[in-house]
Amino acid sequence: MEKEEKIRVVVRARPYVAAPERNGSASSREKLVNDQECVAASPENPGELFVYSDATRTRAATFRCDTFLPSISTQEDVFDQVRVKELVGAALDGYPVTIFAYGQTGAGKSYTIFGKEDGVTERRMTLHEQDGLLPRTAQELMNAVSARKGEVEYTLRVTCVEIYNEQVRDVFDPRKETLAVRSSKTHGFFLENATVVECVTAREIVRVVKAAATHRAKSSHLLNERSNRSHCLVTIYIDAAPLRPESPESLGGKRYGKITIVDLAGSERVSDSGAVGTQLRETCHINRSLHCLSQVIQAMNAPKCSRTGKSKFVPYRDSKLTMLLLDSLGGNCKTLMIACVNSSPQFAVESTRTLEFAMGVAKIKNRPTALLTPHEKLIKDLKEQIRLLKLENMMLRARTPGYFLEHPNHEVEPSTMLSNRSDQLDQHIGQQQHHAEIDFLHPPEDIRLMLRQNDPRLRRKIVQQDLQTLVDEILYDGVSAEQLFHNKDSNGLTFDDVISLVRNAGYLSNQIKFSFACPMVPLIHVDTRPHRTHSLQPGHINFGVQDVDVATRLTKKIKLSAPIVSSPMDTVTEADMAIAIALQGGLGFVHCNNSIEQQTEMVRAVKHFENGFIPQPKVLRPSNSVADLDQLKVSGVPITEDGSVKGKLVGLVTSRDVDFLEDRSVPLSTIMVPLEQLVVGKYPISLEEANKVLKEAKKGTLPIVDASGNLVSLMTRLDLLKHRDYPNAIRDPETQKLLVGAAVSVDEQAKPRIDALAAAGADVIALDARQGDSEIQIELVKYIKQTHPSVEVVGGNVVTMKQLKHLLDAGVDGVRVGMGVGSVSTSQVVKAVGRAQLSAIYNTALLAKDFGVPVIADGGIGSPGAAIKALSLGASVVMMGSSLAGTAEAPGDYFFQDGMRLKHYYGSGSHEYYRHGNPDHAASAASHVAVGVSGAVVDQGSVHKYLPYIQQSIRHGFQDLGVRSIPQLHASLYTGELRFERRTVSAQKEGGVHDLFTYSKQLYA
Repeated sequence: MEKEEKIRVVVRARPYVAAPERNGSASSREKLVNDQECVAASPENPGELFVYSDATRTRAATFRCDTFLPSISTQEDVFDQVRVKELVGAALDGYPVTIFAYGQTGAGKSYTIFGKEDGVTERRMTLHEQDGLLPRTAQELMNAVSARKGEVEYTLRVTCVEIYNEQVRDVFDPRKETLAVRSSKTHGFFLENATVVECVTAREIVRVVKAAATHRAKSSHLLNERSNRSHCLVTIYIDAAPLRPESPESLGGKRYGKITIVDLAGSERVSDSGAVGTQLRETCHINRSLHCLSQVIQAMNAPKCSRTGKSKFVPYRDSKLTMLLLDSLGGNCKTLMIACVNSSPQFAVESTRTLEFAMGVAKIKNRPTALLTPHEKLIKDLKEQIRLLKLENMMLRARTPGYFLEHPNHEVEPSTMLSNRSDQLDQHIGQQQHHAEIDFLHPPEDIRLMLRQNDPRLRRKIVQQDLQTLVDEILYDGVSAEQLFHNKDSNGLTFDDVISLVRNAGYLSNQIKFSFACPMVPLIHVDTRPHRTHSLQPGHINFGVQDVDVATRLTKKIKLSAPIVSSPMDTVTEADMAIAIALQGGLGFVHCNNSIEQQTEMVRAVKHFENGFIPQPKVLRPSNSVADLDQLKVSGVPITEDGSVKGKLVGLVTSRDVDFLEDRSVPLSTIMVPLEQLVVGKYPISLEEANKVLKEAKKGTLPIVDASGNLVSLMTRLDLLKHRDYPNAIRDPETQKLLVGAAVSVDEQAKPRIDALAAAGADVIALDARQGDSEIQIELVKYIKQTHPSVEVVGGNVVTMKQLKHLLDAGVDGVRVGMGVGSVSTSQVVKAVGRAQLSAIYNTALLAKDFGVPVIADGGIGSPGAAIKALSLGASVVMMGSSLAGTAEAPGDYFFQDGMRLKHYYGSGSHEYYRHGNPDHAASAASHVAVGVSGAVVDQGSVHKYLPYIQQSIRHGFQDLGVRSIPQLHASLYTGELRFERRTVSAQKEGGVHDLFTYSKQLYA
């Protein structure tokens, strides 16, 4: 099945001209300055358009498009920006292509398509600067044909028709009667007896079309002196015949592509155009056909009926225009729309309507399909059948016990176990229904043993527990779990009962057939329980714990030395946390509950960090008191003029200056060491040079200042020793700077923040949303991939394959999995939507691995054991929140309660979160439904001690499992070697600390 793609929308603005006189005289038009134009692009985001309603620049509406071409764009700019070369290449490969221009009369549609009208039959060999898309496309087509000369023989044929007063006329032969629009099951709507002209050069295509264009219906009115009164459709048919049919590349058959270029008549209001008589009748027909086109687009974008689940009827037959554009709108074409708008303020309303129409077109998805000959289609189908048979063979090998031990050279790579596209997988599974039902009739032996229990009540319980969760996870098409177990007596269900019920349901869903066709799953299969209810069975140990490698991938390109990242919460990750985790081999995601400037400054602090230097030291101003210094709880504080981190340095205060002061209200200006007496380092300075200055001066603190005397960073002997050696630090291989991630809320204001973070040097952006399967997130993923291709994108959060599939199609490089399972989250209680974390990780990882996209287990990681279970079920990385919130590097201060040293911690959906940081969040707090709580976590010490403890615990767990690395762990999962076992309540108690009167717990020395 072909991949869906949205219609690309390009907006072109005609330059601002003065309103014409009522006699329509061209002499009255005067070009004015661009800042008076009513349509303009956002300075921060060129794809965002503003429409201004009056001369005061009042913003009336905001729109988004793929590309905006301002009024200064040339015809060559238009050709390059709309990427016609790609469309020409697709047409030569056999795809149908459509380019159509839409807009108000006089907005420049015909000029964009055809170019200057003068010299219609002019014979010239080269393109003119005012030539439009048609001649440039023809020239590009001929260039591409010439490049393939000797391999393929192309035949080009051209038709040109117009729709005038709802009648289709042959522009090549005006004497013909109107053409009939016919319909067939194989060809759809087509024109009968249209004149076809064979052309061999680009000049010939342009000449015949422009000569024919002189026969188009035109007239003059108040809005346009030469207004086209019809819709014009020019189609170039491309027949490709391989010159060497025996070559593998040729596939032995022809291909048929086409390029249709459509110049729609302009929409107009009679009150503005002054149309009467014949012009009025023409205007009515034009507006009616454009209205039908608008109705088609609205119907295609309408939601499905909530009662029947069917899509709304699309009225293609209401107009000749919509009939002929059937394949272009929701069909098999690659379609490009050019929305032409007039920048003059008096046309702001019409420009707004054009852009609204364009936004509707942008939502339509086509499924481009190459037009193949029957012979070529047969060969393609046979190759696909061979590929699927190989895939089935791999699946059967994977389910044979001990096969890979006896045939090590036949080991299957996870990336080849399944089709790279789930829609292709669905097609394959549909062909294998018979095999799937056989697999269902012969389940694994351990399930058969459970079903043979003597106690009918126990048997019923087992069936309902295991198959209920199976139904919940995989969903029978048209059958609910309640229907499966309805009206059964106390004797319980036998396995034959279940099979009978499934057969009576009509058919098995694709996903359940896939589940039984691929028995690479562990016993847990579709668990709906938390981490603590299961344990892993041990493996064979033949290596030391020092041989375990916990390196992994965070995204397709970013590799980590440790499978740990920090959660983007404002009580967890700011610059200090991101630096500490990167030094330990993981990665920190800086939170976004702040202004854009604050977040980008945190990112820069991480990127500018060097071992031993503190990029964002705590600072005070001279007017601060000693009491203010006490609250910072640090030994040395720089004093700047304005109290900012990058302010002008005026002095330094250390603990020795204040230790014996009784009056803590004394201003720091009276006790600080002034700048003149300080030893400072001049930026830039290396670590070795700074260390040398400290040694010679016999000081413990060295401020680093730039040429203007502004504070850049701070270096202390203690931090120098602490950060001296981190062999596992994650750095950019080219710049040697630490890697850092940043979160961005999924909302309408996300793009400026994304641009700023990319400019600041963020290596990966995590789109932060509890429910990540949304059109906004998909749009943001595509925006980042197009605008900042060097930045990796982590999408989420998701918990099902269906959610994940949408993000994979959008192009994410990593995905966060988990909904409502964090320690401070109440979203599953409040919103009743979510999923048990083990089930979410396992099922999403099954799909993600075939796209090469790592899974990040987000939530529920409260211990090293939970991290090991998440990794064992397919996750490549675990994201930690509450576990890191109690460390010294997390934001906030410690406080004592009941003798315990604690730090504040609250959920991202809590009211406390909305009252802090980002002003936009605070403004919406009153109407927000809280899905999180506020609390406190116990002190965990420094990240530089806590993370090594977590990593070493994971290594020991891997050793007990008999695996040396995360890739080997995943391989044992999918081959069935890795086994889970459910733990009863008694077993859970037995597996923890028990039967002690009192005990103490120390994580590390």
